[in-house]
Amino acid sequence: MNTNASSTGRAGFIFVYENMSIVMVVDSFIKGEEQKNGSPPKMSLAQNRPKAVEQLKKTKFNFIIIDQACMGSTLPHEWLQSLYNEMEGGVTKREELKVFLLANNNISNDDLENFLISGYDDIFIKPLDMPIVAQKINNITGLEFSKENQLYFAPITSPVKLAYRYDLEGLSEAGAKVVIDERLAAGEVFTIIIPQFEKFGIREIVAKVINCKDHQKQKGKFTASINFVGIQPSVTKTIRRWMVEEYIKAK
Repeated sequence: MNTNASSTGRAGFIFVYENMSIVMVVDSFIKGEEQKNGSPPKMSLAQNRPKAVEQLKKTKFNFIIIDQACMGSTLPHEWLQSLYNEMEGGVTKREELKVFLLANNNISNDDLENFLISGYDDIFIKPLDMPIVAQKINNITGLEFSKENQLYFAPITSPVKLAYRYDLEGLSEAGAKVVIDERLAAGEVFTIIIPQFEKFGIREIVAKVINCKDHQKQKGKFTASINFVGIQPSVTKTIRRWMVEEYIKAK
């Protein structure tokens, strides 16, 4: 396990951790990817913000994962703003750094939306579901945290409910592709209802737009890739089993 990412040309990230057992989960996943001849980002560790800032000032990092348990009484949006202020002038630039929050499983949808709006690129829920974490990091950073696609993306087509009518074009437990009549802005946060997930007790899901492009086949329409935020890991694993049974075995 690396405690400091060196300038080897390989991408790197900082994990601001509170519990070593979570670090071991991430480290085990990284080692598994290396055994597959992958090149996942190198992990550096920090136990608090000053230690993270010290590394950010000296070395270029691509992203940072911050365990909310390390923040004490500081609110996540305040902690993030302090990080940005303190890393100013360092090697890693604010606009180049993706930031992920590791939150407890009792976080509310209101807090999820507020933290995303305050600047977090995504929020992972404890205990970590590494296939979802890896796939989201791949999608958001453009890096290869995992060599292979971790999730099955089912070609499900149906309407979904938002402020406007959206048509679902593809679905996984981590996110979806939706077709809409207007372009959505990258980073936009909203609540979505996925009818297929209601059977798992999920009524409303907080979602964030990763990108939105012209639809390849339907003129005047757009395809938005969105990430789901805050679904409990126990539920995502149940959804994953259901998707495999319903959509892969049925082929």
